[in-house]
Amino acid sequence: MMSLTVRRVDPFTVGNQLTTLFVDNERPEFPDWFDRAYPLAMRDGGSTWVSVDSEGRVVGHMSAFRATFWLGDGIVRGALLCNLMTDKAHRTFFPTAALIKQAVRDLRDSGVEFIYTNPINKGSIVVMRAAGLMKIGELGRYML
Repeated sequence: MMSLTVRRVDPFTVGNQLTTLFVDNERPEFPDWFDRAYPLAMRDGGSTWVSVDSEGRVVGHMSAFRATFWLGDGIVRGALLCNLMTDKAHRTFFPTAALIKQAVRDLRDSGVEFIYTNPINKGSIVVMRAAGLMKIGELGRYML
């Protein structure tokens, strides 16, 4: 297994590599989502982290979109961890956990008071727990 480096990046400087990562890993809807959501999310303080292999290829991704909430009489600053993707060749516990742990550390250091996410499979739940996140409830989805 080759060594990976996790770093915080401007997603627009690696946008082509991100869209390739997602499309190659069966998420063809990501390029449209990236074009639609990331400009506003990054302008509002969002962040992106990538795992890069020794040849400079992006093989992992995680973003955080900032959100502000009222809680009682005060405001709390949160961040939604989203769009976790690790290339199939690197989709094991340690590379993915390293990516998420770095994102969590950076968010805590930046003053985020809570971090939330919606893991979609058992593997992502395990690495979220390894990064210090814990389950606090169930997410219900409603549509009209």
